[in-house]
Amino acid sequence: MKPCHLSLTLLLPFLASQTRRLFPRHWLSTVSANSSSASRRRLSVTSPTPQPVIGKDSVEVLGHTYPRDDFTNVTAKVLAKVGRNLHNQSHHPLWLIKERIKDHFYRTFVSRVGNPLFSIHDNLSPVVTVEQNFDSLLIPADHPSRKQGDNYYLNRITMLRAHTSAHQRELVRSGLDAFLLAGDVYRRDEIDATHYPVFHQMEGVRLFSNHELFSQVEHGEDLSLFERGGRRMSSKQETHSLEAVKLVEFNLKRTLTDLMARLFRRDLEVRWVDCYFPFTHPSFEMEVRFQGDWMEVLGCGVMEQELLNSDSSFSTTEHQNSVHCPGTGTKCTERDSARARGGTQSVHGEGLGVCTERPTLSLRHGVRVVPDPAVSVEDVLLAVGEQVGHENLAFASRMNRAVLVFLLEERFSAQLVESGVYLDDSYLQASPLYAPSTKIIISGVPPFVSNEALSRELQRFGKFSSGFKTIRLGCKSEKLHNVQSFRRQVFMFPNCPTQTLDVSFRVKHEDSFYMVYAS
Repeated sequence: MKPCHLSLTLLLPFLASQTRRLFPRHWLSTVSANSSSASRRRLSVTSPTPQPVIGKDSVEVLGHTYPRDDFTNVTAKVLAKVGRNLHNQSHHPLWLIKERIKDHFYRTFVSRVGNPLFSIHDNLSPVVTVEQNFDSLLIPADHPSRKQGDNYYLNRITMLRAHTSAHQRELVRSGLDAFLLAGDVYRRDEIDATHYPVFHQMEGVRLFSNHELFSQVEHGEDLSLFERGGRRMSSKQETHSLEAVKLVEFNLKRTLTDLMARLFRRDLEVRWVDCYFPFTHPSFEMEVRFQGDWMEVLGCGVMEQELLNSDSSFSTTEHQNSVHCPGTGTKCTERDSARARGGTQSVHGEGLGVCTERPTLSLRHGVRVVPDPAVSVEDVLLAVGEQVGHENLAFASRMNRAVLVFLLEERFSAQLVESGVYLDDSYLQASPLYAPSTKIIISGVPPFVSNEALSRELQRFGKFSSGFKTIRLGCKSEKLHNVQSFRRQVFMFPNCPTQTLDVSFRVKHEDSFYMVYAS
């Protein structure tokens, strides 16, 4: 199975961070701060830029005049940096980085006829509206990033952009589905070794259709970017299918890791950390090993679907899905936002139909049960119906030894994955169909050790797709039917699906430690 981009936003890691501790930002800001002498030696702006003027009642910048009000806090020194466009001056360090990133994407992402998929936009005005800088990215009105103390305002409705993401909506609305965006950004910072009020960011965005995402996936025609009636979880938004988000996340991280290797070195040690941004979910930060410590270099994530749903330039019948890398630190975003032609998916197949209407289902509605060969599909359905209600059964079929059951709502399939199916006196594990999760058995777990303690240890190896289940001891006597063993099981999405998990770790209970084993 070849992983594909989903709706993601992927930014190119080399610029500033809202956490204000990114190496690339430090590096680029230092360049900006010390570029005057370099410009006198060999660099010049090809076209003269009108000098900014701060008057008593107005601010003039880049040939436009803006009225002053009680929010105006931009300074003459900062305005003097506007229009220098160091990232567009040939052979300037910022230009060199931009060109390396552009070259990487031009070489990596090409159309069927050999042309680059990504267009480059590096000459957009840094003067934007407050709505562009914040509201268009779903940043709440009371969010601390809006404070006057953190931004340069020309007036209450106009400011110097704090990130290049301020232009994402206008570029998507123009019909672009793959682009790179670079420019100077401005944030009020105390000048020190790692901070400067002017720095640069670069990001990329790509939109995908349902076909583009799943065309290289086995049975991809049965998968969909979207699901109806979904729940918002830590791993996905309510409108996105888990299959799509997992493919997007994999591709996003792989693309950014390859870019970092291209910019720095192949043996660069990286790790990913879950984080939060108002305009992406899920969101991630990349950290690299630098001088013996971990340092954040970029942020990224799956763009909030609301950002595209609210875009009036798209037909309401055409669903959108996207992923985004916010401009936090060296901003490297790839938004592989997926443009789904018809965002629902039917489950096709023959078997025992148990409902009179054909609902719109996805793989997340289904479970797989492997009973004894002598057990019929009807017996399995009756047992499942006892647990979730017979009226909630939709489709069923036997495939080889397994019985596939589809429920009308996802919550019922999730319930079965967690609880299993009880058929007469036997327990049957119900496995999810929506993703290649792996069953993990944890042995030697005393009954007083909590599932939370196990979760804290196992989360290092992947993400959970089910809750923990205690495994019965399996006594033949009916009198001992309810005796549980010291084993528990859970389904996970391993970080390294090709590697076998075989670990031991200690868990603490009160003042004692207990060694348990997971495989």
